[in-house]
Amino acid sequence: MVEHQRDYFTEYSKWITFTAIMKTLNKVEIWDQYSEKYDANNYNKYQTMKIWKGMKTKISINFFCKLLNIPAIKYHKQVPEDELYNEITYYEEDTRFVNQKFISMTYEDFRDKDTIILESGTGTGKTTNVSKKYKQESQATVLSIVNLISLANQQKIAFAKQNIKLQTYSDEKATPAIIIIANDSVICINFLWKLHDCNFKHKILYIDEIYSLCMSLTHNEKLGNQRLVFNTLYRMITELQYDPKIIELK
Repeated sequence: MVEHQRDYFTEYSKWITFTAIMKTLNKVEIWDQYSEKYDANNYNKYQTMKIWKGMKTKISINFFCKLLNIPAIKYHKQVPEDELYNEITYYEEDTRFVNQKFISMTYEDFRDKDTIILESGTGTGKTTNVSKKYKQESQATVLSIVNLISLANQQKIAFAKQNIKLQTYSDEKATPAIIIIANDSVICINFLWKLHDCNFKHKILYIDEIYSLCMSLTHNEKLGNQRLVFNTLYRMITELQYDPKIIELK
C-alpha cells in the first residue's frame, strides 16, 4: 500500500478508510505508526486518537487487497478450544446414550420433545429413522434445510422409501409458498431467503448435518442475502407454533 497507494496515508478522505480498516482489525499500533510516519506534518496524537475512538464504520482488509489486485485474505475469529464446549450441558434426564448399530426412536420421543438432537456416526440411520416416525399422527409437513443439493437428493430418496415425497425449490417453477410451505419439502440454505415472508407454524423443522450447515453460514462466499437467510432461519427456529418439533442431526 505504501508503494502503490500512498495517498491512503496522506490524504484525509482516504486516510479515514485506512482508519476504518485498522479499527475493524483492532490494530491501533499499526494505524498510529503509519499515520505518524507517512503524514508527520499533519499528525496530532490527540486528534488522531479522538478520530480512532469515534470510528464506527467497519471495512474489511480485503478492500486493500482489491486495490492491490492480490488474493483476498480469508480469516475468521479464533476461539480457544476450551470455549467451544463451555455452553453445552447434558441433562441426565433428557440425554440418552445408546450403544447400537442403528438409531432407534419412537414416535413418542418426537411427540414429547420440542427439540431433538441426534448425534451418531455416518450410516447409523438418523435420516431413515426420522422419515419413518415423524409423520405418525402429525398434521404438519416437514421442512428440511441442507447446505448441499447432493444432501437434498439423498433425503428425497430416504423419505421416498417411506412414501413421503419431498419437494425442492428447483422441482418446478412456482412460488416458495406453493412448493415449500404447502408440501413436505427440502431447501438449500442458499435459497432460504426466498421464504423470509412465509408462515412456518404448520411445519416440522428438520436440520441435517447441523455442523456443516453452520459452516456454510459463516464460510460460504456464494451465500447471498445473508441477513435475510439468518433472520429467516432464526424465525423458523424460535417462532414455530404448531407441532414445533425441531430435529437437528449431527
